[in-house]
Amino acid sequence: MIKTGFELVLNDFDYYSVINPYTTYNTELYEVAEGDPYPERGREKTVYSYKPKEFSSFVQDKMEFEDLVVNAGVRLDMRILDDKAVSDYEEKYDEGLPGYEEDIDQIKAVISPRFGISHSISETSKLFFSYGHLYQLPQYTLVFDTNTKAVSNPLFGNMNLGYERNVQYELGVVNQFGDYLLDITGYFKDIYDMINTKTYSSTIADDATVFYNSDYGKSRGIEFTVDKALKDNYLWSFSYTFSYAYGKSSTQTSNIFDDELVIKEFPLDWDERHTINSYFALVYGPEQTIKGIPYTDDWTLSVSTDFGSGKPFTPSVDYYNGDIDPNKIITNSERLPWASNTDVKLSKKFGKLRFEFNVFNLFDKINVESVYSDTGTWNTRSEAFYTDTDNSNLIEIFRNPSNIAERRNYRLGVSYLW
Repeated sequence: MIKTGFELVLNDFDYYSVINPYTTYNTELYEVAEGDPYPERGREKTVYSYKPKEFSSFVQDKMEFEDLVVNAGVRLDMRILDDKAVSDYEEKYDEGLPGYEEDIDQIKAVISPRFGISHSISETSKLFFSYGHLYQLPQYTLVFDTNTKAVSNPLFGNMNLGYERNVQYELGVVNQFGDYLLDITGYFKDIYDMINTKTYSSTIADDATVFYNSDYGKSRGIEFTVDKALKDNYLWSFSYTFSYAYGKSSTQTSNIFDDELVIKEFPLDWDERHTINSYFALVYGPEQTIKGIPYTDDWTLSVSTDFGSGKPFTPSVDYYNGDIDPNKIITNSERLPWASNTDVKLSKKFGKLRFEFNVFNLFDKINVESVYSDTGTWNTRSEAFYTDTDNSNLIEIFRNPSNIAERRNYRLGVSYLW
């Protein structure tokens, strides 16, 4: 069975943003974008009006044999800059301005193959494998952001910015044992052309930095999942995942702050080695009452609990009480504490009325999402910090609630089902 299709997207952007509008923008020293309604206000501005196009098409074939199902396909993605964008770029290219030193590619096109097989080992077991290339188009602000920044070494967009490429493999086996389903899946993911920055030097203008496809990342993992099907008014599931994510950078601007090009890989900000997810639910459908008690039908009670082993962070010298060479501190070498969360949800229907009562973070657990690099905690700074007389009275100010996830909270809802 063959499937095919296509999509054409016509964009029309008229974008304007300004940082620090209360400051004065020196129009004699810095570039002024065409169409800027407030040319003398702001410190960093983004102004553009372009009409890029996006086109995609795919062909997919599904072949079914006695114990084997094969899916194979290919996809084409294209981004086409409008003539005005190309003309604006080439004008700056001809002037030799930094950040416009490469020939413009009006069309960026990528082809991504997809392949998957599913083999029935027995009536209750199957083996599956998939391989594919996935491309992600960068945000258009990273492409079109203009060099209208009243700063030295400005950071702006790059019209040659291309797709990020993900190459993914997945291999797994699924077994059914009565009411239970066991799924073991391993995955491999490589990310090429991740976005970071590149700095251009110039003798006729200030140095300039643009976004650039230059980074690499990878993730590997294996997941074990057990699902218990709904029977006798209850179901449950449990999963454990071991994974890691390494790469050259966790942000799109790290090259600006690095004195030298980073080659070594390190754990990325979202690298969490161990995760556990569990779910249990009691389900009573219409006219399914508890021992005939009236109004005890048509309700659901669920409890979900998740655990995470903690994401990485980069410590500072004060974290080691100053007993370390700053050059020997490894990026993302320390970990946040384990996190856990339990949610309880209850819903009950009375005809077309549905009532819901949810409790999030039932045990009011403090789950840390960000820490201070000198202590590794979310609410305190190091002794060295507080010994500074200017900081001695700032103890409470660092108990920052944005460093932790939401504490226990409740939600009550009523809905009418038409």
